[in-house]
Amino acid sequence: MAERAWANRLGERVWIMGEADFGFHTGADLTGGGQGPDVKVFHYMAKVGYEVLHQADGPLSLIVNAGAGAMTFSVDGVDTFIYPAINVGAKLIYDLSSQVALVLSPQGDIAFSKEAEVGTTNSWVWPLSAGLRFNF
Repeated sequence: MAERAWANRLGERVWIMGEADFGFHTGADLTGGGQGPDVKVFHYMAKVGYEVLHQADGPLSLIVNAGAGAMTFSVDGVDTFIYPAINVGAKLIYDLSSQVALVLSPQGDIAFSKEAEVGTTNSWVWPLSAGLRFNF
């Protein structure tokens, strides 16, 4: 999964974030009938986060987040569909220095999809990303 993110601290523990990421699902089962086509999923979310753990002199912090946005499903050989979506998740952050951190981010996204297009009215996606964060 590839991800682009932006975050800004609003208060001592409150964050506002914007994220866009891309996932690929091989042979997704869109209709409950078994193996299906490959699906590319793009997530675009605006989020509010709350820092529930921050070690004053330590490198570890944990932010829980919730937000809303949209998800795009691009189905091989069929079409592309865009739906409104909601998100909840967390970010476990380990600071390597004041400029670089390791980030592990489990998320849960629900797109309010159309059953006639993708086989369900609520498409659930559970992206998990890991990477580096650079502070400037």
